[in-house]
Amino acid sequence: MRGKHLFFYMDYFVTFLLQLLQTTLKQVWILFGMFAIVGLLLYVLSRNTRRVFVNAGYPKIDMFVTGWIGTPVHELGHALFCVLFGHTIKDIKLFKPDKSDGTLGYITHSYDSKNIYHTIGNFFIGCGPILLGSTIVFVLFTVALPQASQVMSVFKSYGNISFSISQFFDTIQQLWKLVWNIGAVIFTKEHMGSWQFWIIIYVAFSISSHMQLSPPDIKTMLRGFLVIISICIVVNSVAVVWEFNINAWIANHCKLGYVYGVMVFATMISVCFYMLSYGIMAIVYGISKHKLLPLW
Repeated sequence: MRGKHLFFYMDYFVTFLLQLLQTTLKQVWILFGMFAIVGLLLYVLSRNTRRVFVNAGYPKIDMFVTGWIGTPVHELGHALFCVLFGHTIKDIKLFKPDKSDGTLGYITHSYDSKNIYHTIGNFFIGCGPILLGSTIVFVLFTVALPQASQVMSVFKSYGNISFSISQFFDTIQQLWKLVWNIGAVIFTKEHMGSWQFWIIIYVAFSISSHMQLSPPDIKTMLRGFLVIISICIVVNSVAVVWEFNINAWIANHCKLGYVYGVMVFATMISVCFYMLSYGIMAIVYGISKHKLLPLW
């Protein structure tokens, strides 16, 4: 009898661990998968855009044409979440280019490492530039444009996008449709004939091209991410025991489609800026050097 009881408990424990692992992995993807993808895309786009200017022989253009707007927003993204999560801001420079290391601005902060709330805040502080930058770009196109209400309507129609692993390709397709439909509403003859529209585009380009996360930003995020995952494991353990589908609850009650839709749209703005930068620099480089400018 003891052997049967032992086998039963071992089988239950293994099943519990497998369900916990499966639930947690799915949860990580639903909550943080798009952050990772967007963060990687922004890093690649920003790095390649700067390489375009460097290869063309104009390394400081991006710094002063877009940096004076994008860098302050980037640093304010860090600062905002420092305040929200109780960190002490020691020093902040919204725009101070440093030739020695190539930085355009910085922020230094401190916190109580024994405070769980402070530690969780590291994740949001690290990705603050993406969150704030995407939000500002979103507001620019849903408030300042004459047909802003139509842009908002398109976003609302895609608020229930699923981010489950099993529907990954469907999610990508839905996000592509979202960007395409928003582009169709934004780039109209009425808008393109307005000087205010091009100011909005310029500001959006400036912000989106500086939303990328630096290695220190990622390091800061990881400190908070590990604590968040630990909390998720505890909560998921209870959910598995009580047979509660917590991931379904998150998908139904947390409108992540809005959040990730905004982030993806801001990323597409960054793609447009890269293409525009390459197109202009390729013409200048071709005329002056009689060569084809490298893509990156």
